[in-house]
Amino acid sequence: MHPDCSPSIATESPSAQSLGFAAAGSPSVLAQGDSFFTVTDPNGYCPMESCSLLDSSCSGVYSGDKLTIEGSSPWSVSAIVTVGAGYSETVCVKCSIGQVEFTSNSFVVTQTMDCSTSLSANSGYTPADASYDVLVSFNDQSTPTT
Repeated sequence: MHPDCSPSIATESPSAQSLGFAAAGSPSVLAQGDSFFTVTDPNGYCPMESCSLLDSSCSGVYSGDKLTIEGSSPWSVSAIVTVGAGYSETVCVKCSIGQVEFTSNSFVVTQTMDCSTSLSANSGYTPADASYDVLVSFNDQSTPTT
């Protein structure tokens, strides 16, 4: 039987996380699940027994595929960084000690898009066409110079 640990638990305010794109990147560890809470437990009677991710409302299970949480202490929360279009996910962390459950405030994880593939030439243009367009734009001439 666990002692009543609820008075010794305080919720921390997680900060938003912003990650850059990495084509061959491994998932990035954002935080340890237990860093979302302060457990004052000088006698060691109240260890965290489980943690999970919740959706943006902090009431349902997170069903996305961008974030994960380890199944054991220290409950590392990780995010993938290989989504070319980028993404933004809002989640909460729920942990428990015995029958006592506690939930963090929601926090946002954003991965920026891969800008190296977001620009491409319009079809039908050749390098010579691009040079011509630039010359006409900058040189107030009716014919391009070579």
